[in-house]
Amino acid sequence: MYARRHPPNGQANLAYGSPEYTLAGLGASEYFNSIGLPNWLAAGCSDAHLPDEQAAAEAGMNMSIAAMAGSSLIHNLGYLSAGRTGSLEILALRDELANSVTRLARDIEVIAETLALDVIKRAAPENTFVSNGHTMTDTLVKCGCRNSSLARPLRTF
Repeated sequence: MYARRHPPNGQANLAYGSPEYTLAGLGASEYFNSIGLPNWLAAGCSDAHLPDEQAAAEAGMNMSIAAMAGSSLIHNLGYLSAGRTGSLEILALRDELANSVTRLARDIEVIAETLALDVIKRAAPENTFVSNGHTMTDTLVKCGCRNSSLARPLRTF
């Protein structure tokens, strides 16, 4: 289902999918972050007219930049045709992208447990790092699976 509106005569459209639009938002976000103000960026939007590859690529680009910029809020998820069209299909895709870019924007914890040097030393001679219980638990937790019973070591055949 699509809803479409046209800008009034004499007004220009935003170029949501352009690198310039994304860079302008990035600059604004950096400025507002530097003076301690919350800010929002329009991202998850596209100039494409349909939920297609162009729409996915443009949204992926501008959502990633918005998240990496430390924006307080990402606005305009699901907009197509420079904000003239809304799409429930593309909104569902943006939800998936939002989960991914949120994870990409988080820090990576580098401590003794996450480095697991002892596990590497123990597993290296037999090349069993991936099937190691520590690796399985750590990977499943980071992927969002909290069921520790799935994190038992794989059986060696």
